Amino acid sequence: MSVLINGTPSSQFSVSRGIRQGDPMAPFMFLMVAEGFAGLVRQARNVGLLDGYKIGKYVVKSAYFIQLESNILPSGNILLKSWTNCVSSKICCFVWKLLRCRLPSKMELFKRQVIQRVEDLKCFFCNSHVESIDHLFLFCTFSSAVWKRFYSWLQVDKLNPASVLESLLLHEVINHRSISKDLWRMFWFSVVWSI
Repeated sequence: MSVLINGTPSSQFSVSRGIRQGDPMAPFMFLMVAEGFAGLVRQARNVGLLDGYKIGKYVVKSAYFIQLESNILPSGNILLKSWTNCVSSKICCFVWKLLRCRLPSKMELFKRQVIQRVEDLKCFFCNSHVESIDHLFLFCTFSSAVWKRFYSWLQVDKLNPASVLESLLLHEVINHRSISKDLWRMFWFSVVWSI
């Protein structure tokens, strides 16, 4: 076997036992295998060969739905929409936590007494405002610039929501193209995930 280095093949070498522990290539090899495996599992799920991991009659997704039923939230319907099939479950869980204010922003950590001092609440990006979830994902100079470019790309006037939840609700309203609702929602998911 040989590999291409700057476009030229290296000398031949034999593959024997694989990668040793501590090899700098190990994380990349793991990611390649994990992504391939995830793609196969996703494909099997889409054609109906897999139905998810179940414990008894519940799956992780149903646990979130049970949580919704037990808490009367005005955002309940939109939280159900956070489980779209266009994105990975990792991103769906992230959006779920974001919409429920369960991400570890500095303000949320302060409320839980993980951060003790008020002066430690400054935003990571702008270092001038308190890092709440709404500030971090909407109002910070960094995230505001991301949203501005995103809506410019969609050829939509920039929205001015008061909260992250309102941002998603407004985004859902402006879907004026013939794009499926799940795909349109996936655009919003992608932006908050990238911030």
